[in-house]
Amino acid sequence: MLKRITAQELIAWREAGRAFVLLDVRDEDEYAAGHIPGSINIPVREIADQRDKLPEDLLMPLVVYCQSGIRARRACMLLDQIGYAALYELGGISAWPGTLER
Repeated sequence: MLKRITAQELIAWREAGRAFVLLDVRDEDEYAAGHIPGSINIPVREIADQRDKLPEDLLMPLVVYCQSGIRARRACMLLDQIGYAALYELGGISAWPGTLER
């Protein structure tokens, strides 16, 4: 099931030590130019081919973001088809108020 999550909620999750995977579904060059610290990069077009980078636990919360939110929604649909049950869409990276990692 897909839910929206705000940057403030994500920060609160981090501060509380909640377990989740932060997934950046932009292309590799976009990720290299700046990404949210702690995120992993699997471009949306490679999700099916890179399942080994995703958690085995289908109940692990996945927080997904991209540049504007379009690819994040597409990625969440693919992840739902795979069987992930706790999907959260952050939307675009512009929603992140913190420093980006390069």
